Amino acid sequence: MPTTSHHATLVIDQLARRRRHDGTIDSIGSVEVIEACGYNARDYAKAYGQAISVLDAACLTAGLPWLGRLVRFKTFRENLNGAWEIWGPFMPEILEAPLRRPWADEDFTRIKAAFPTVGVVKWWKEQEAHSEALLQQALAATRQ
Repeated sequence: MPTTSHHATLVIDQLARRRRHDGTIDSIGSVEVIEACGYNARDYAKAYGQAISVLDAACLTAGLPWLGRLVRFKTFRENLNGAWEIWGPFMPEILEAPLRRPWADEDFTRIKAAFPTVGVVKWWKEQEAHSEALLQQALAATRQ
């Protein structure tokens, strides 16, 4: 069975193929991405939601805007409770940033190298104590 990191890599590869001449990438529906990766969207929506979470974590670690947020899910829920509530007012800015960035091959390499080495749910849980500092990191990447 493919791992979440495998699915995240496939998402990166699909988004990389969609780059325009200026390096920017338009958003794309989750069904289209999942099917382009060779999977049935009905059966793999949860797996790809987790892959996007891996991409968020990796982009945060790599100091890049959240590439995975270029993938639009019909029913995507932000888990902005507890330590993450402070992120709420900044999410529109964070979500807009990947659309403006000219993405380079080096960015994709950095993201893949920054995939969490533990499960993504565990990774986010471990980061709760640092949510304020991580918000500042995310905003710095967003505003580059």
